Amino acid sequence: MDLISPFRCPPEDRPHLPAAREALVGELEERGRVALAALLPVLLLLWATLRRAAQADPRVGWLLLAALAMGLLRIAAHGLPARSVEVRHLRFSVGSTLLALLLGATTWLAFPHLSPIEMGLLGMIDAGLGSAALVSMAPSPVTYLAYIVPVLGSLGIVSILHPAPEHPIVFQTLTWLFLGSLAVLSVRVHRSLRDEILLRLRSQEQALRDTLTGLHNRRFLAEFMEHETAQALRNWSQPGARPLTLKLIMLDLDHFKEVNDQYGHEAGDAVLKQLATLLREVVRRPDVVVRWGGEEFIVVARDTGRELPLGLAERLRRRVSAHPFQLPGGEVLRRTCSLGFALYPFLPDAPSQVGWEPCVALADAGLYLAKEGGRDRWMGLEAGPEPWADPRAVLQAVQEDPAAAAAKGWVRLVSQEG
Repeated sequence: MDLISPFRCPPEDRPHLPAAREALVGELEERGRVALAALLPVLLLLWATLRRAAQADPRVGWLLLAALAMGLLRIAAHGLPARSVEVRHLRFSVGSTLLALLLGATTWLAFPHLSPIEMGLLGMIDAGLGSAALVSMAPSPVTYLAYIVPVLGSLGIVSILHPAPEHPIVFQTLTWLFLGSLAVLSVRVHRSLRDEILLRLRSQEQALRDTLTGLHNRRFLAEFMEHETAQALRNWSQPGARPLTLKLIMLDLDHFKEVNDQYGHEAGDAVLKQLATLLREVVRRPDVVVRWGGEEFIVVARDTGRELPLGLAERLRRRVSAHPFQLPGGEVLRRTCSLGFALYPFLPDAPSQVGWEPCVALADAGLYLAKEGGRDRWMGLEAGPEPWADPRAVLQAVQEDPAAAAAKGWVRLVSQEG
């Protein structure tokens, strides 16, 4: 059963399911720690309540000891690492089910030997255990149903199988009403928690996306690159591994201001939305497209090796120039784009010397050269033969005058014309 259930997750939330499962299991474990901490004194109280029943049937005592051992084992299991969310959930579910079955069997065996007062105490304890299960296991239908049904189900069933003057029909009725109410409340609590987590994930996703185009924004790029660059540097430090390279392509729509001036901002927004859709279609699924600002976009392509993204840059250029942009008034508009690119790590011999943000600046320098060269073209920068003794000073020099920096051997310019 899916951790997101009950009962049906809206289709628009399906992209959030992996993150939601992770959050739900984390919430489950946090609540489980609190519930387990309270379980041990409850088991002692349960032992005091069932002591007379344990004297009549020794199996009751042994089951209580087994439940205590299982509770301690589950507390210890919380600290064990797991390969995945599913493994953590399975481990939690198995422990919860075994503990519930032990407590349910204890109730089943002890119930016929109880006095009305002991029966009332047992009902209160089982109600408390059921409430703890509701609070601590709501993230998982498997675990909270596995816990509630044996513990409270046995209480209700035994009250029917062992009718006696001490077990009035009122008690049976109240037991089943409590069971039904707890089941309904469990579902409602689970759905409330699920919806809260999904809402939080949607809000986080919206904060990382551009509202106009639906593409990722600068904030997302910063978080994404922090993770990806760390992975790339680890990869570069491993002997014999194929180096992981991030290929940064900056794209700018040529003469976009004329669209806003001539046709209005609504037409400009329509062009940007269509361009965003076009970019998503051209790049591979693992690649990332970011709206950098205005009519500027960044494509981040992950790959092994140091090959320059010449093919991707040319595909992007051709697809944009061939695309008919439909304006709200019915007009069809043609536009071209200019592109610049750079690789991260930029310096293969010193991969940590130049960060990803300077690499974006280098791609922007290539974009500037492409525009200066007549637009509708691409220009890339890669490391030259000369070392960067002072990376900050060299980077500033490259941004101010890329051609002069290339003449000094700090960078090499890769143009569409070769």
